[in-house]
Amino acid sequence: MDRSHLMVADRPFLLPVVIDDTSDQDEKVPDRFRDVQWTRLPGGQSAGAFVERVRRLLTGSLALEQNFAPAPPPAGLARAARAPASSSMGLALGTGAGVLAAGIAGFLYLNSRAPAPTAGTAAPSVATVSAAFSPPAHSVAVLPFVNMSGNPKDEYFTDGLAEELLNSLATSPGLQVAARTSSFSFKGSKADIVEIAHKLNVGTVLEGSVRKDAGHVRITAQLINAVTGFHLWSHTYDRDLKDVLKLQTDIATEVSHALEAKLLGESGGARNLGGTENANAFDAYLRGEKMLEGNFSEAGYSDPDSQGALAAYNEAIRLDPHFANAYVGNARVLDLIAGAGVGGNIRRTAEEARAAADKAIEIAPTLGIAHAELAWILGHGLLDFRAATAAMERAVALSPGDARVLSMSAILLAYVGKAEESIAQAKRSVVLDPLNRSSHIALGTAYFSAHLYHEAVDAYNRALTINPDDFHIAGRIGYAYDALGDYANAIRTCSTKQINYIIDVCLALAYDGTHRRADSDAQIAKFMARDGDSGSYQYAEIYAQRGDIPRALTWLDTAERVGDTGLHFMRVDPFVDPLRTEPRFRAIERKLNFPN
Repeated sequence: MDRSHLMVADRPFLLPVVIDDTSDQDEKVPDRFRDVQWTRLPGGQSAGAFVERVRRLLTGSLALEQNFAPAPPPAGLARAARAPASSSMGLALGTGAGVLAAGIAGFLYLNSRAPAPTAGTAAPSVATVSAAFSPPAHSVAVLPFVNMSGNPKDEYFTDGLAEELLNSLATSPGLQVAARTSSFSFKGSKADIVEIAHKLNVGTVLEGSVRKDAGHVRITAQLINAVTGFHLWSHTYDRDLKDVLKLQTDIATEVSHALEAKLLGESGGARNLGGTENANAFDAYLRGEKMLEGNFSEAGYSDPDSQGALAAYNEAIRLDPHFANAYVGNARVLDLIAGAGVGGNIRRTAEEARAAADKAIEIAPTLGIAHAELAWILGHGLLDFRAATAAMERAVALSPGDARVLSMSAILLAYVGKAEESIAQAKRSVVLDPLNRSSHIALGTAYFSAHLYHEAVDAYNRALTINPDDFHIAGRIGYAYDALGDYANAIRTCSTKQINYIIDVCLALAYDGTHRRADSDAQIAKFMARDGDSGSYQYAEIYAQRGDIPRALTWLDTAERVGDTGLHFMRVDPFVDPLRTEPRFRAIERKLNFPN
């Protein structure tokens, strides 16, 4: 940054400093404090020592390094994360012309953490200070905004507004935007801005707060340089609630200008692509997003949440039939329902999902996630992989920085046997969304499909670390152990009280591999009694591994007849390898229209 941008010209520079234990949420904190930089005392030192240090600095007792570049402040100096507020107590530090605001705080940081240089000792160089953290240029994380309304029921609105802002920023080819799941994982965390930025590998962090009442909303947003800890931009918006839909575009535009990134459109402004101008429709959409939170096509299915989300998306569509993002949500839920075999007619539900995705694209032709959802449904639900691959290529071209699109694309590429591309896109998704289990699941699936089973175990374990209670992930780890012939670890990993088709297959294969045929038969019987024909592809896997080719082919025929979505995996599935030379297997594979 140009040094001149940090100068304070012939006017006081106010640096609010917390000198007591005032809570970030204290109602006594003046609203004006929420618009300016503030800090806490570094290293737990006393207020008196801090004031004396500043006094010595301002009177010349301590000299500023002429070419000082501010270092990353520690947890004690960085702004408190999670609350864009301040404190009810502060110090007003008057400075004359030519004083660097960043230099003051940076100097205090260095002098509170390390002894003063002795004679003949060089001060730390800029390169030394910044070498430890060098995030990509124009990278940003949008943190969940703080709900200051005092009503927990407004939480979904606050989260949804930040998420929509994130999505608006993600449409810019000039920005690298940390994905939602990773950035939102810090909600309620005591981690400071610098720690969050390091974990997400971003150079800037956008945070804010929302105060909402019956007809009015106040949104405060501020962009922070994660390397220096100082503000790049901040603004407070006071609007009638009916105008809140325009706020995400306003904020995204200003943030993008602050980052000097080129946004979509010749005007340089952000576009609320796929959005709505109907406040009630937006409200319903946010409720659907909240209900579906954590559900991902490769990470699990929760029927009550999905049904509730479906109703919310349908309400949003009823209120605004041109709300493209609501159609994307609708398609995603229907695809989850089809993939889980709920309702008895997989193909009909998948066709309904396709119609919703098609409608989203009709409304917003350049909405990348809509094309990705269509691609996913074409492949995962309707088993037309040539069409699915073409649609996903379009999605990636439109949204190359969207971790959701990249994860879905990586898995689809894995299914069609494009291992190198699949792994590359999954790794990119992990970079953009490192704290999202779905990114690591996508990478694990990419490795598994490439028959790199040890690497798959590692990736799935990272996903399990993020969500230790997700038995779907445990089942995938067990699958990888089965493929390695490590049946003892497969049984250990899949021995859970939870019920899921992945767990069933994992244990049935592992029991058979350890010559426990009776236990394997019992596992299959429980599986069949619960899932019926919707598990037909998995039965084919088990019997193929047993060497019972006729029975395996019979179940494969059933899988084709009912449209079992498990067929999406057959091109790269090691468990059906014994069937690959069979004419019936080849005929079904041709019908799936895999690309060459």
